[in-house]
Amino acid sequence: MKNYIYLFRHTQSTDNEHNIFSGDRKDINLSEAGKREAQRLREKLKDYKFEVAIASPLKRSVETLDIVLEEYHPNVERIVDERIKERDYGILEGRVKQKVAIPILNIWANIAHRSYVIPPPGGENFIQVWNRVMPFVHDLEDMIRQRKVNVAICGHNNSMRPIRAYFEHKTPRQMLKENSEHGVIYEYEIDT
Repeated sequence: MKNYIYLFRHTQSTDNEHNIFSGDRKDINLSEAGKREAQRLREKLKDYKFEVAIASPLKRSVETLDIVLEEYHPNVERIVDERIKERDYGILEGRVKQKVAIPILNIWANIAHRSYVIPPPGGENFIQVWNRVMPFVHDLEDMIRQRKVNVAICGHNNSMRPIRAYFEHKTPRQMLKENSEHGVIYEYEIDT
């Protein structure tokens, strides 16, 4: 038997709209464009069958999932899981990416934004995100195999990287070069 994971990124947030670093400290809403994107994602997912839906605790993830589920999947089990929240960008949070004014922050922003080992000051590096998300992935697989359910997951770009790397058989360093785009559904098959 086969079961499925349908993984997607939250749609455009107000910070995405203005190109602002927003990790797990800055809990922001979807932009108006993000709400429309979530409605389009809902239409894409309307014929998908899943019994469980998981979001991070951040508003942009919960709000996207609420819109996706509201019309065609109102009765699925909903789970909020801290482990798939966005990366902590430390002192970069809330700053416009292209306008990091303090020269040392600009250097840190360029290095730490995509760094495997170097975190932004006060934030997380990719290894820390990986170590936080991988237990979620193993628990997810166990749940799917035990309960024989399909699962929809609304994540964040950085928390999706370890999930995608695991199911796409890529290394963490390979995944650092890839973004998870808004509105794209990444589908994975699990033998149950």
